Amino acid sequence: APRGGASDSDDDTRCEVCDGDEDTAKMLLCDGCDRGFHFYCLPRPMLELPPGEHWWCEACSNAAAEAAALPLRVGSGLRARDAPS
Repeated sequence: APRGGASDSDDDTRCEVCDGDEDTAKMLLCDGCDRGFHFYCLPRPMLELPPGEHWWCEACSNAAAEAAALPLRVGSGLRARDAPS
């Protein structure tokens, strides 16, 4: 998904958290649902674009893990397997 700025077709993309449509240079678009999120509005705010070409919001990431029946949890920017108890 386009990141770090919106294309002409994304001009009406709003942040799902603050409902703002400004500061598109600091907005991520989820590759799963195409919803927009400012870096700084995420539950765990980011200071810059994450590495790689793909990014999924927490809802899409969790849904994919549940569908695959993976015992995963959200970590500090990366998904990691839960430690055995």
